[in-house]
Amino acid sequence: MPRPVAILAALCLACVTAAAAELFEQGRWRVPVVLPAEPETDEWYAAQTLLDWCERVTGVRPELIPEQPGADLPARGLFVGRTAAWLALSRPLPDVDGDVLVRDVEGEAVFLLGTNPIATRATVGRFCEQALGVCFAFPGPRGADWVVRSSVGLPSPERFRPAFAWREISGLSNEVSQEWAYAVGYGKAPDFSHGFFRAFNREVYAEFVEDFENYRRQEDADQQTANATPRPSPLRAGERKAQIDPRRPHFDPLVKDRTPKAPFYEASPFYDEEGWVDWPRRSPNFDGYDPMPRLKVPGAVEIGARYTREWFHQHPGAFSMPFGVNDTLHFLGSPPSEGWYRDRPVRTDYVMGYLNEVAQSFWEPSGDLSGLRHAIGTLGYLQTLRAPTIRLHPAIFPWVCADRSAYANADFAAMESVNLAAWVRSGARRVGAYDYWYGVDYTVPRVSFRAQADAIRTVHAAGVVGWYAELAPLWAFDAPKAWLGAKLLQDPSQDPDALLATWFAAAYGPAADEMRAAYRVLEGAWERDARAGSVDQWIRHFRTEGSTFVLTAAEVAAVSARVEAARRLLAAQDKPTYRLVNQRWRFDQFDEAWALSGAFRVVVEARRAADPVNAAEAIDRLTALSAVESAYRRTEAAFNTSWGAYGLPVAWSRFAATNPRPEWLDAAMPYGCARVAATTRRALAAWAAGDTIGNGSVLWRLAQLPEDRERREARIGHTKAGNHGGSYFFGELSPHRRNQVNGRPAEESARYNAHILAPAGKVKGVAYTSRGDVGGGWSDRLVPGFILDFQVELDAAKTRDPEAKARLVLTFTDGKKTRTIAQECRPTGGRLVVEVPAGFDWGVAGQPDASRGEIKHSLRYELTFEKEVAVKEMDLVLWSPRR
Repeated sequence: MPRPVAILAALCLACVTAAAAELFEQGRWRVPVVLPAEPETDEWYAAQTLLDWCERVTGVRPELIPEQPGADLPARGLFVGRTAAWLALSRPLPDVDGDVLVRDVEGEAVFLLGTNPIATRATVGRFCEQALGVCFAFPGPRGADWVVRSSVGLPSPERFRPAFAWREISGLSNEVSQEWAYAVGYGKAPDFSHGFFRAFNREVYAEFVEDFENYRRQEDADQQTANATPRPSPLRAGERKAQIDPRRPHFDPLVKDRTPKAPFYEASPFYDEEGWVDWPRRSPNFDGYDPMPRLKVPGAVEIGARYTREWFHQHPGAFSMPFGVNDTLHFLGSPPSEGWYRDRPVRTDYVMGYLNEVAQSFWEPSGDLSGLRHAIGTLGYLQTLRAPTIRLHPAIFPWVCADRSAYANADFAAMESVNLAAWVRSGARRVGAYDYWYGVDYTVPRVSFRAQADAIRTVHAAGVVGWYAELAPLWAFDAPKAWLGAKLLQDPSQDPDALLATWFAAAYGPAADEMRAAYRVLEGAWERDARAGSVDQWIRHFRTEGSTFVLTAAEVAAVSARVEAARRLLAAQDKPTYRLVNQRWRFDQFDEAWALSGAFRVVVEARRAADPVNAAEAIDRLTALSAVESAYRRTEAAFNTSWGAYGLPVAWSRFAATNPRPEWLDAAMPYGCARVAATTRRALAAWAAGDTIGNGSVLWRLAQLPEDRERREARIGHTKAGNHGGSYFFGELSPHRRNQVNGRPAEESARYNAHILAPAGKVKGVAYTSRGDVGGGWSDRLVPGFILDFQVELDAAKTRDPEAKARLVLTFTDGKKTRTIAQECRPTGGRLVVEVPAGFDWGVAGQPDASRGEIKHSLRYELTFEKEVAVKEMDLVLWSPRR
C-alpha cells in the first residue's frame, strides 16, 4: 500500500508548484481520470460519463487510470469515487442523511465523490455542468448543449448538500435516461413502497391454512366422537343438585356457558368476515393489490418485526425497508374510520399504530432501534393520507402521496400544506413527499411549472426531506418538467422562470422564445383543469383518451402556430453547427410527438361524432372511423420506431376507447340484416373486412345470424345461463363521505335500476364458469371463436356530474394467465362485442365427448365507473357458432 504521508506530501508539492495549472490546455489533458482499484458499479459509470463529456467538450479523451494496490498514486488527476488518494486526505464525509456531493481540490488533484456511489454520479454531473459548461437538457449526447472549449480550469472545492436529502424519479426505461437523471441531480430514494403483502406473505398464509386444516380435522373428530357416545340418562329428582355460592348469587355450576366461541381462525390476519363461509378465503395474490390484513390480531406485530429483521439481513446496506399499505381500499376486519380526509375514510392511526408496535420491538438486527441510521419506510396513501393523531416512533419514515400538479388549485394547495406540516410534527424523524409527474400516460403535454415550483417550495418549508416522483416520461414533452424539478429539489430558492429560460435556450436555441410560449399555453390549460377539480382530485385523466380534450381547439391551434414559428426560425439558420443540428433534433422530437397528439385527437373526435341518421351516413362514419384509427396506428408505430427506445413507447392506441361501431352498425340496418339493401350489405361487408383495428368483422358476423325463433331462444337461454337472469350487484365502491346508492330491484330476479355516486366503483355481473366438455351444452363453455356480447344501458338523464365516466371490462383467465379488454361507455351506455380469445386453456378439447373439467370464474364482466353511474340494464350473451 502507498504510504499516506508520501501521498500527502506529493499532493501538497503539486499544490505549491502548479496552483495555476489548467486541467486541459493546448489540446491535451494534463490530468488523467483515476478510479479506485475495485470501483463500485456506479463509480465506474460515473467515470465513463466524465470521460465521455471531457472528450465531447474538448475533442480529446483523458486517460483512465485505475489505482493499483502497492503502486505509487498519481499526484494529479480527476479522482472519481472513494479512491485511496482521497482516503489518504483523511477528510471524513459529513454524517448526514441522504446525498452530499463532494468536490475536493488539492493542487491538480480534483476529487469527485458522494456519500454513496449514486451521489458520486450526481457529483460528476455537477462537475460537467459547472466546469465543462454542459447543460443536460434532454437525455443522451444529442440532448445536451455545450460549447467546445480550448481550456478547462481547476474548479473550486465544494461540498453541496441538496435541499432534499433524497430525490428520485421513476419510470426510466434505459441507462441513457437514468444517466441523465443522475447528471442533472437526481439520486436514489430509500425503500418505502407497498410492503404489507411482503410481510403477510405465502409462508405466513400457509401457516394459518395448516392450522385451520388441523382445527377442522379435530372438529370433525370431536363431532364423530360425540355422535358415537351414548347420551347420559336423564337425571332423577334430587340428583346432582346445584350448590349455590352465597358470594355469587345466581351462580349455577350445572348451567352450561352457551356464549358462542369464535373459531380460532377469526384471529387470523387473513380472515375476511365477508367471506367466512368459504374460509380459508381465496388465496391472496401476494402482490401490492392484496387487501390489507387484520393488524389487531395476536401475532401480527411479530410477523411485521420478523419481516423487517429479515429485510435488513437480506439487504445489509439498506437505509430503510418498505412497509407501506397495499394499493387497495379493502381493509380486512373493517377497522372503523377515524374521520374523513379529502372525503375519504381515514385509517392512519390504525396502520401507524401497528407500525409503532413493530418499531418498539426488535426490528433492526444491528440494534439501531431508535432509527438513527435505519428506518421503516411507509406510505401516507389513500386511507392513510391524513396525518396521524397519535405520536409516531422516530424510526417510521412516511412518504405522503399527492398529485401536486393540483397546487394550481388554491384550496388543494392549502389543505395539502397543512397536512404535510402535521406529518412533520407527528414524531417521525423524517418525512418524504411522493408525487405523480406522469408523461407518456397522457395524450397531450402535461406540464404545470408554476404548480411544480410552488409545491416544491411549500413542501421544503414544511420540513420534508425526500421527494419521489413517478415520471414515465415522453421526453419530447417532459424533459423541461423533469429538469426543472431536479434543479428546484437541489435549491428551491431559485427562480423557476430563470431556470426555464436557461433550459429553453439550451434546448432550442433560436427557437427558445416560441417554444417557451407554446409551453405557456399548455401550462395554462392544465392550470385551468386543476382549478376545475375539487380538493379531492387525484391524477386526473390518467390513461384516458379524454386527456386530449384538456386543451381546447383554440389552444391546440395556438400551440401549433408557435411550433410552426419555431420550425421557421430553426430552418432560417444558415450555419449548421453541431449545436444547431442538436437543437433541430430536439425540436423534431417535440414536433413529431405533437403531430402524434394531434392525430390522436382526430381519432377521438371521430369516435365521439354524432350518431348517423341513415344508412348511408352510418357507412360513411364507420369507414371514416376505421380509416383514421388505422392511420393513427401506423403513425404511432412509426413514432415508436424513431423514439420509443429513447424513452418509453407511446401506447395511446391501447387506452380504453369509446367505440360507436355497434350503434352505428345498427343505424345502418335499423330493420335487421335480412332487410338491408344489397348495395348496403356489400358496403358493410367491405367495411367489416377492412376494419382490422376495431371489431367490425365480429360485429358483422353477429349481425348476419338469422333473425328467427332459434336465435331469440338462444339469446334468452344464454343470458339466463351466463347472467343468472340478468341480475347484477355493485361492489368495491371507493369510500367517500358523499357516497350514495339509490335504487333496488322491484323483485328478486329483476334487474337493478341503480344510481350510484362514488369516486370509483364497479357494477358486477355474476362471474361465468366455463364447464369444459362436462357442461350440459355449448352455452356452458368458452371456446375460441365464440362471440361475447356485453351490453349496458345507462340512464343519462340521472347523471349530473359532467366528469362521470363508465367503462365495460371483460377479464378472461384460465388460472394461469389473464387478459382484460376494456371499452369506454357513451353517456347512454355501451356495447362490447369480442371473440373469446385464443391461447387460453378453457378446459375444452374441441369435442363434446372429451371430458376436461371446469374453470371457475373464467370470465368476469363488470362496469367500472368514476364519479357517478345510473344503470338500467346489463347483459352478457355468449353466441356459439354451432347454434
